[in-house]
Amino acid sequence: MDLKKIENQIATGEASLLYFSGTHCSVCQSLRPKLEKALIEHFPQLCFLNIDAQQHPEIAASYMVFQVPTMLFFIDGKEYIRKGGNLSVPIFVEQIERLYKLYYR
Repeated sequence: MDLKKIENQIATGEASLLYFSGTHCSVCQSLRPKLEKALIEHFPQLCFLNIDAQQHPEIAASYMVFQVPTMLFFIDGKEYIRKGGNLSVPIFVEQIERLYKLYYR
């Protein structure tokens, strides 16, 4: 994973979710599979990128991510949603769905 690849993905304008996690973060490890499954089911065109913030601190710093887990949702090249810590997957899916439906009519 490198910063240029992430920037290029966001620049496409397609729906993208950056999931910043940590190897020793129990919330990160339990939340990721639930979130990934829900996103694949609801948003087939979304690109899910998992970034280990401990292995890639320069990427985390460039997106001003200082805690894990942190989720950043981009569409049309812009960041629209930023969530940190534990969250409700169904509520997060609803928030993404509003923007996703506007973009992918």
